[in-house]
Amino acid sequence: MNRFALCNLVVLLCATVIAVRGQERPVAHMLTGIVVDENDSPVEGAHVCALPSGGLGGRVPCNTSNAKGEFSILIQWVGTYTVTAEDLKRGYPDASSFYGPGWQALPRVTIAEASDPDPVEIKFAQKAGRLVLTILDGVTNRQITGGCVVMSRPDRPLSKMSVSTAWPQGHYEILTPDGPFNIKFQTSHVEWVDRKAFDESGLPVETLQVDLGARKEMTIKLN
Repeated sequence: MNRFALCNLVVLLCATVIAVRGQERPVAHMLTGIVVDENDSPVEGAHVCALPSGGLGGRVPCNTSNAKGEFSILIQWVGTYTVTAEDLKRGYPDASSFYGPGWQALPRVTIAEASDPDPVEIKFAQKAGRLVLTILDGVTNRQITGGCVVMSRPDRPLSKMSVSTAWPQGHYEILTPDGPFNIKFQTSHVEWVDRKAFDESGLPVETLQVDLGARKEMTIKLN
């Protein structure tokens, strides 16, 4: 390939990339705001993210709130973003995910080339329930130290959350939604295998509910 043809190819590739990006252009603007709880007190350590409309290839811009509940996130592309936060230790889930609306305000901001957006406020409205599990093997009675938990909601058939993680000493905690939910378990044996769960009375564990702000502890056995 001669040099002239190579230059034409580079120009064509650049034009293609610009067309794919559409109207998006690189910027360097700061999204700022504050996270507060249901009592309007600042929340320190909340994980705050700006979710772009239409998705974004690569890492979602996020940051953590400081002792005053304040946060700042560097935004590199123009567009519309939904700002969401979570603080799992305090019981506040991400309202843009499986848990659904009603958990917090979800501000939407438009990032333009000319100026930074106005500061936003994210207010947690309520605390989720917390399910605390001790997970044992039904045959050996030994702790199972890792697997996958799949939760779905009967009232929202398309809403599902799957978390694959370690269960240190068979211990696992998860925030629960505001209503009944289905729960299933899998463990990995070369590939993921479904496991039936039973409580200490031998009853199957399939649908659970934990009141808002409450804590429920269970020992379950997987067969």
